[in-house]
Amino acid sequence: MHFNDAQAERITDHQVCVVYDKKTGTIAHIHQSITFEGAEAPTKEQFEARAKEFAREFAEPPTGELEPRARKLAGEFAAKFRGIKLDRLEVLHVKPDEFTGQAMKVDARSQRLIPVASKRSAPRKAKRRAKSRKP
Repeated sequence: MHFNDAQAERITDHQVCVVYDKKTGTIAHIHQSITFEGAEAPTKEQFEARAKEFAREFAEPPTGELEPRARKLAGEFAAKFRGIKLDRLEVLHVKPDEFTGQAMKVDARSQRLIPVASKRSAPRKAKRRAKSRKP
């Protein structure tokens, strides 16, 4: 999150953590709290509890009537959690600048964020061209 100079000067606390599956390192939720002067920052325990709460809420799509777009989004969130066991969730505190914009996971041994290796063997355009050339 980016702030202008005037806003940045008023920040008294910035916490970021990832909630992840401790066996696979898969990140279930990235949680952050920014506290401005005059407000009370959450304790580490409050922050972690809220992060886990959000991760659990996202893991199960809401029940009841949903508009088609909301149903689609809820399904996408739930799909992200396939393979993540909610009873294996752990919290790792990280620095806000540790996120580089690429997919990340947690290395369970070192307790650090690491980039996720790309599963694609070839760029999409190359694959499309190869498929279109088949007789």
